[in-house]
Amino acid sequence: MRNLVSTWIHLDEQRLKKIQELESYERPKTVEEEKPGQRPVFLTALTSLENLKEGDRAHFECRVEPINDPDLKVEWFLNGKKIRAGHRYRTTHDFGYVALDILYTYSEDSGTYMCKATNKLGEAVNTCTLKVAGHRSIILDTQHPNGLEKIRKLEAQGHSTRMEIEEPTITPPLFVTELRGTTHVCEGQTAHFECQVEPVHDPNLRIEFYHNGKALQSASRFHITFDFGYVSLDIQHCVAEDAGEYSVKAINALGQCTSAISMTVTAKGSIIMESQRPEGLDKIRELESHEPFKRPEIPEPVTRQRPVFTQPLQNIDNIKEGQTAHFDCRLIPVGDPTLKVEWFRNEKLIEDSSRITKTHDFGYVSMTITHVRDEDEGVYMCRASNLLGEAVTTAAMKIKTNAAIQLDTQHPEGMKQIQRLEQPQPRTC
Repeated sequence: MRNLVSTWIHLDEQRLKKIQELESYERPKTVEEEKPGQRPVFLTALTSLENLKEGDRAHFECRVEPINDPDLKVEWFLNGKKIRAGHRYRTTHDFGYVALDILYTYSEDSGTYMCKATNKLGEAVNTCTLKVAGHRSIILDTQHPNGLEKIRKLEAQGHSTRMEIEEPTITPPLFVTELRGTTHVCEGQTAHFECQVEPVHDPNLRIEFYHNGKALQSASRFHITFDFGYVSLDIQHCVAEDAGEYSVKAINALGQCTSAISMTVTAKGSIIMESQRPEGLDKIRELESHEPFKRPEIPEPVTRQRPVFTQPLQNIDNIKEGQTAHFDCRLIPVGDPTLKVEWFRNEKLIEDSSRITKTHDFGYVSMTITHVRDEDEGVYMCRASNLLGEAVTTAAMKIKTNAAIQLDTQHPEGMKQIQRLEQPQPRTC
């Protein structure tokens, strides 16, 4: 027995020693050899572009070493100035590939482009040129050569001489026809006056109208026309004050002339006794001569049945406060216009309100109460009556109110646990 125990102890010591050796083992560290660096070198040269038109795309590319140098920096320059970042420029530097794209070129983009690559050991430069032919601001070349040749042929045939029109001489004003027109008009009608005047082509000729020696005031009823020697005056809806002498005066730089005419206006009385629509008056007299229309008498329906509730009201139990209560029943006779339906709560007539909606439609009677409250509880009665009698149906409504202080537990399981913990525990000796 002792030999067996000593054997186990010896094995445990060997195993513990082996575990300690494994835990103390350290993996040999690999020494990374630093590769010697390289200064930048361009393997390919940039290609110059010399025949681009304004709006074309430009593309430059080349290759550079070293490839895996994180410190390598590539920059682009135009005429010695660094190219700023813009939406037209796209630069690329990916695994030794370097490129510059100009999406659309202008004449200002012409010049010498330089790509410079720098790192910690030095720098390298690659250059090329770009020439862009810009559009002229003013296009002098013809856009339609065929049309230009046709124009030159027409011009070679010679120019036709224009007829010279002599400008008419300006003379003092003269009325070719005197002012004529309406001499008598009734109140409410329209008056018209017109005449002819010379010279026709005088831009400085001025026309003025006068009423009883006073300049005619501008108004919506007066309309004056002066067109190529024709002069007219229209007066709409004449009144008694429009009667009198109307004169027209033509004035220019060499003189003036005047023409006049008189007009009388027959005024109407203050109260219009005559018919304004004679044809309508005849029609009215014709209608008045006929006997007055008598509406046919329709016998009122006779009530032959007293009210009967075919479907009574139903009780409403334990409705929660704030919900909607609805009573309905059915009633005959259906087509009785004298039938009257009334609702009562605890024998008191229920008045109309925003919370209560009553319906009586073709024998269907209902009442809806929204947002019920504690005071809405009680016995509801619906009474129907007509000339032959009345009928009554009743129902009760009980409301479960929300108490101000909640006495019942909201968590029964938790309440049981609390009661169990509150019970006195028996003492253990």
